[in-house]
Amino acid sequence: MSYIKDAKEITDLIFKEEKIYSYKIIEYPYLLTLYSDVYRFFSLKKVSGTFKYYNYSLSKFKSYIINSPIYFTAFLYSIFSFFLLLTKKRKIAIWSGDFYNIKTKSDFRLGNLILELENSKINYFEIIRLRNVDYRTFFFNLFQRRRPVIYYDCLEPLLHLFKKDLISINITNFSNEENNFLSNFFSNHTREKNMFFILKFIFKKLKVTKFIPWEVSYRQIYPFLASKNLNIETLGFMHGLSFNTYMSYEHISYSNKKFSPDIFIVWSEFWKKYFNDQSNNYSRLESWGYLRNNHLKNKLVKNKNKKKNILFITEPLIDVDSIYPYIKKIVSNSNFNIIFKLRDQNCFFYNKLIDKYPELTKIKTKTGLYSESLKNIDIVIGSHSTAIIESTIFEIPFAVLNTRKWGDYFEISKDFPNNFILSPDELEDKISLILNGKFNHTLFKNKYFGNNNSLNKILDWIKKK
Repeated sequence: MSYIKDAKEITDLIFKEEKIYSYKIIEYPYLLTLYSDVYRFFSLKKVSGTFKYYNYSLSKFKSYIINSPIYFTAFLYSIFSFFLLLTKKRKIAIWSGDFYNIKTKSDFRLGNLILELENSKINYFEIIRLRNVDYRTFFFNLFQRRRPVIYYDCLEPLLHLFKKDLISINITNFSNEENNFLSNFFSNHTREKNMFFILKFIFKKLKVTKFIPWEVSYRQIYPFLASKNLNIETLGFMHGLSFNTYMSYEHISYSNKKFSPDIFIVWSEFWKKYFNDQSNNYSRLESWGYLRNNHLKNKLVKNKNKKKNILFITEPLIDVDSIYPYIKKIVSNSNFNIIFKLRDQNCFFYNKLIDKYPELTKIKTKTGLYSESLKNIDIVIGSHSTAIIESTIFEIPFAVLNTRKWGDYFEISKDFPNNFILSPDELEDKISLILNGKFNHTLFKNKYFGNNNSLNKILDWIKKK
């Protein structure tokens, strides 16, 4: 799509501007980590033709007031964890979102990594990002986890209020609206840089030897910068299908430094070539395999009913109105039975969906591990989630729903037109074609996920002194 190319050219232009690019935290160019947000902003503008303009400081302050008990508790728990961790030797730090799966005892995207670290009696702690967490979820995760963690951004809303670095941006040929957006965006984000010094102090005092930040985006920027400044070894890995149309920070085309973990793990040779072709940002790419397939070995129960079970993947980054026509079409077909796969802990999409269309509360839902949700399922559908194509690991077919925002995100419409549903009118015929035809699961599985599991190699890297 031309707008992707346009957005990439715009962001390259932004970071080539000396006035902007010269702003650095220590010796690493902080602004490169904002590449994804600016890139995404201009990409979506090309699609929708509209801007979404936010007052970042005000929104952060409001969030702090509303969630102050969460931030205060997280701060106290982080202090307690810090002093407890001081008594431990040689420690591994792992970045994570505030998710907790009872079976993996961690963020589900880490697979069984935490379980294996505990079995091997390796000292570790998590650097957890607090975002979009409600009271129930936060306290549930806190009591279930019952181990030392550092909630590194619990003071971020306050830092936003006190640091007032202002950046004025005036890119030639940009409209006033575009330049104002960029000035506001960069000015507010630079106020958080004190987080770097806090995390550097934590990493140094706790004698962290290795850090797993997953990737380098605005989410992990401060712990990543702290680890690089202290020469701590870093390891990253793919945690989703990383196409450059969205995961743009993983495909930076303009950079005069390797702004990435020391080793970045991709799932297959396809991804290794894709990353090499799209980016010059990686020092070392390794095709070690898919981290989560260590718990995807169960034999699934097949659906024996004539009515076909369709597992719909709820996704947080899609508008309910763009997906509702597909859901309505499935519900109205007596040959299909739709089931919602919800994200564990506060599924924003589902909450918005049933608020707007309360009749959908009657539809069955599934939570928990993805592998367990696939029992009795005939086909998996959605617009852009990795879970859609992940069904091929279990030899279950999938279909991708076309939306204005995501389109053909997996780039499959040319070679596999039946698996890409252009509109709700095509849905019934396309699903029937997929279910009645021969589907090459192995082709998709090998291409996107490979045949290996990276868990053992990650453990070897952690244990290596």
